[in-house]
Amino acid sequence: MYFLVSPSRYYTLPIVGAAAWFLTLSVLLIYWLAEGRPVYPSQVNPYIPFISDIGAYRLKAFFITGSIVTAIAYAGTIFAAHHVRSDPHMYGIRDPPWKRVFSVLALVAGLVASVGCVGLATFDTRRASEVHGPMLFMTFLGIAVSATCTEVVYSDQMRRSSKYGELRKYCLISLGIFLAEVVLSVGFLECLWTKHEKVGGILEWVVAFVGSLYILAFAGLVSLPDKRKIASSERQPLLGGI
Repeated sequence: MYFLVSPSRYYTLPIVGAAAWFLTLSVLLIYWLAEGRPVYPSQVNPYIPFISDIGAYRLKAFFITGSIVTAIAYAGTIFAAHHVRSDPHMYGIRDPPWKRVFSVLALVAGLVASVGCVGLATFDTRRASEVHGPMLFMTFLGIAVSATCTEVVYSDQMRRSSKYGELRKYCLISLGIFLAEVVLSVGFLECLWTKHEKVGGILEWVVAFVGSLYILAFAGLVSLPDKRKIASSERQPLLGGI
């Protein structure tokens, strides 16, 4: 990723990923509403189709394209988040071994989530439902692990003692959206378990849309602050090696 995108342009990765996912979801939802809210043959929820149900038919090519762009951008975003932290030309934070392990786990899980995202769009609920389920689980597991590990690694920058004021702000924003996603996801799973299908269908779409905000939050985290706004205590770690 370092050779494909300049570190100074890392912020474009989460922006592209968030925009691609938001656009994909919006088009699918608007299409379903414009068609008169049809019930698809492969649809399990009788009230509101899941995202993959709509993407399994006429908009399949669009769904796959949006998922591929989102997947690549997400994997790149996770890489960028951990690279800017350790690179001496950027924040240059020296982490203990256990945090470096968490960073590696985040990178691997990010790749797993990306592969799963493309897989669930390709193997849809209509033609390959037996493969779609594992791909969906693979995606959720990868996102959960990569997001959790990243939040743990950056937890030290969320304290008031952090000398990187801008970084602290974006870390807190990212944490807030992450916690909101956890609560919404638990509610979604609870609805599926208790057969509250209508609410569960709505929550799936909410979780997905909020996910685009979570990706977008990384744009601030992986961006280098404007030189004019950097406090003297921040300037050396960020610019000293350039």
